Amino acid sequence: MKRQLKSLLTGTIVLFSVYLLNAQTPPIPGTWVKIPELTNEFDDEINSLYWDVYDPKWQGRWPSYFDANNVKVENGKLFITGRPVDEQTDFPPYDPEHPNDPYTHVTGTLKSTNLVLYGYFEVYAKASDSKYWNSFWLYDFDDKQHTEIDIAEIVATEDYLVTTAHRFYDKPEYPPPADGSHYKVQYEFFPWDNSNDWHKFFYKGFFAEYHKYALDWNKDYITWYIDDKEIFKAKNEYWHQPLNLVIDAEVSHEWPTPRPTTTEIYEIEYVRAWKNDPTAAVGDEDLNISQSIVYPNPGSGEFKLSYSSPYIGEVSINIFTIEGREITKIKLQKLSTDFIHRIDLPKKGVYFIQFVAGNYQTNHKIIKS
Repeated sequence: MKRQLKSLLTGTIVLFSVYLLNAQTPPIPGTWVKIPELTNEFDDEINSLYWDVYDPKWQGRWPSYFDANNVKVENGKLFITGRPVDEQTDFPPYDPEHPNDPYTHVTGTLKSTNLVLYGYFEVYAKASDSKYWNSFWLYDFDDKQHTEIDIAEIVATEDYLVTTAHRFYDKPEYPPPADGSHYKVQYEFFPWDNSNDWHKFFYKGFFAEYHKYALDWNKDYITWYIDDKEIFKAKNEYWHQPLNLVIDAEVSHEWPTPRPTTTEIYEIEYVRAWKNDPTAAVGDEDLNISQSIVYPNPGSGEFKLSYSSPYIGEVSINIFTIEGREITKIKLQKLSTDFIHRIDLPKKGVYFIQFVAGNYQTNHKIIKS
């Protein structure tokens, strides 16, 4: 009898665990499959293959800069610290745009090494109850385009929220932005604006509590959610560039003022991402989808990029230095299930390989020693 009861309890726990796993999907219709490279429950140390605790393309929004020491995982959560600069121990980077006005704050960032095009992105987070900007967003830029989608930018002390999609400059085939350089759609919540029903929803102190901030980004629309409720929707006219997923803290040089004077913590319990795949079988978990690999990594000689999938067609391989300078850009044809390409890097260092094969897109960080 005891053995039967133990077996029954074990089976119940397993079924309940499966239920919880399957319940972790977006609250909107779709055949959603998890993107493991962009999902982190923060149960372990940060995986450097998927996440950077610095930004290879950007050192932070002046007058604050990113420091990897301000990003930590403890007790199943991500903590990003914002604090004033300590003139005795900190060594801020040089900003040529502000040579006579030094950095005043140190913050942190967590940035995905993989690019993504479309999906549902969600974070469960508590903004610091301060004047630091706590953000969850997507962005990338190159010499042809620069786009950004801000899922949530929060200043908790001010009860202030911004959700925005930006386009700064464009591919030649895109129409010019309205002002010649920048186009955006935006929803802002100000505590003094009571012109809509959301004023009642965002009560005083709302953003200093744990809430879900999410975005559904597809080829037709971009929709923002808080706690599974839609708050803003825009037609997706221009946001079709693969982007990195970012969680960070910043300081604004414009608003609000004065700048923060205390050390504060931005807390994140998890970040999750899904792709809507109408071809996926019902109940199929995306953890077993084909993934490209680069090996050996680290390595001192030639590297190989391997990708096995049913996809037949064009693939592109773009290689960047850690500073974001593109050194190789090639297009090839994948003619069979298995694809292998040899990569020779010019010298020792850290590089990023952007690989695209049909709808599959990823970034690999590799080290040549």
